[in-house]
Amino acid sequence: MLNFKIFRVNNLSIKRSKVVQYLLPLYYVEIIYVISLVNFLFGKTAATLIGGTITLLFTIHIAKIITESKFNITIQLLIMDIYIPYCMVFVINSIISDLPKMKTDYFIIAFRSLMCIAGIFSFFVLTESSQKN
Repeated sequence: MLNFKIFRVNNLSIKRSKVVQYLLPLYYVEIIYVISLVNFLFGKTAATLIGGTITLLFTIHIAKIITESKFNITIQLLIMDIYIPYCMVFVINSIISDLPKMKTDYFIIAFRSLMCIAGIFSFFVLTESSQKN
C-alpha cells in the first residue's frame, strides 16, 4: 500500500512509506509541548496522566499506520488536515509578532516549519496510498 520509490542510487532505494514512517514519530515533540502546557495549567499529575495516555494512543496509532490500517491512515489524514494549517498560522504569527523570543521559541518555530513541510509531503503520500486500495 505505501510502497512508492522516490529516490534510487544504484541498488539503494528509499521508499516513501519509509520516509512517512520516520516522520510520524516527530509528533512526539508536540506531545512534549502539550505536556508542558498541561503541567503549567493543571499540574504535574494531570500532565503525567494526559501525556502518558496521548503517548500510548499515538504509539498504537503509528503501529497501525505501519501495518497499513486504512482507518488509522484516515485518522492521520484528519489530524494532519488540522495540524498543517495550525502550524502555518503559528509560524507566520511568530515571525510577524514583535514579542520577545527565547531560544525555545526559535526551536518551536523551526520544528513546526519542518513539520508543516513534512506534513504536506506525508499528506500526499498517505492520500495516494489510501486511494489505491
